[in-house]
Amino acid sequence: MRLFGERPLTRPTVRVGITLMLVVAMAACGDDGGLGTIPEASTVSSAVATTTEPTTPSVAPTTTTSTAGSTTSSTSLTTTTVALLPTPVIDAIVDGTDVVLPPIDIESRRPVVSGLVAAAQAAVNQAISDLVEPRLNQFIADVSTVHDPALSLPGSSYWLDFQVGAATPAVLSIMFSESVYYEGAAHPTTQLFSITLDPLTGTVFALSDVLITGTIGALALAVEQHVIDEVYGGDSAALASWISGIPPELLYAWAVTATGVQIGFSQYDVGPSALGPQTVVVPYGELAGVVDPAGPAGGLIP
Repeated sequence: MRLFGERPLTRPTVRVGITLMLVVAMAACGDDGGLGTIPEASTVSSAVATTTEPTTPSVAPTTTTSTAGSTTSSTSLTTTTVALLPTPVIDAIVDGTDVVLPPIDIESRRPVVSGLVAAAQAAVNQAISDLVEPRLNQFIADVSTVHDPALSLPGSSYWLDFQVGAATPAVLSIMFSESVYYEGAAHPTTQLFSITLDPLTGTVFALSDVLITGTIGALALAVEQHVIDEVYGGDSAALASWISGIPPELLYAWAVTATGVQIGFSQYDVGPSALGPQTVVVPYGELAGVVDPAGPAGGLIP
């Protein structure tokens, strides 16, 4: 309680105090003449998830009561309900269905996404299916054209697996590894490919959506240095003996992760067959001015 002053109020001051009391009392009345009430804070329901956090406004509403010698103030709090965006949940579908003719051994592990709004979830899973299924179908068709039953070869094989990069309400990124073996070949070959999507809409992102315009060359240079350091132990001449630098078009298999941009290279991309497929991750700290803070990966930048 805060006092206006220590001296006794004169009569004119008493009149002002009474007038203030009448004004406050009238303001507290509702339209029907009854006492006014402060409406309870409303809550916003979300079909997904909600969290309620008390917040203090910069200028909080106050109720003031005046007496002849004091004033009492109380500050009310408001409650704000914040709807949480859905986070994708990724499970795996394992398929071991073999093809009898031509003989193909299939071991496929592919992602299925849940936890999203129905329309977006359907779009995300359809986009994944549209990427993965044609590859297997094409392999079966290719094997059918070269299969010769008279040779009695052991048959062909197809193997698919995946690794999740980022899985947030803003971006879902998945790297795939596909190994194929044609009957009669010396060994299987492995290709890497990827998909990055918007979990809210199912839209598929391009690498250009993640980067600031005109910076893909800078990303390619950063990737090249990581290949030299991590794949060739710092020997730039060893990489140069196979390929003259990393051109932007070789960044076709990419994903965003919690720590940086991941680039995948299929077998033979950056070295001989024995080197196999390779992946490198360029940390966001090295990509300042390259990764767009307003793009799909912006929320991952420290």
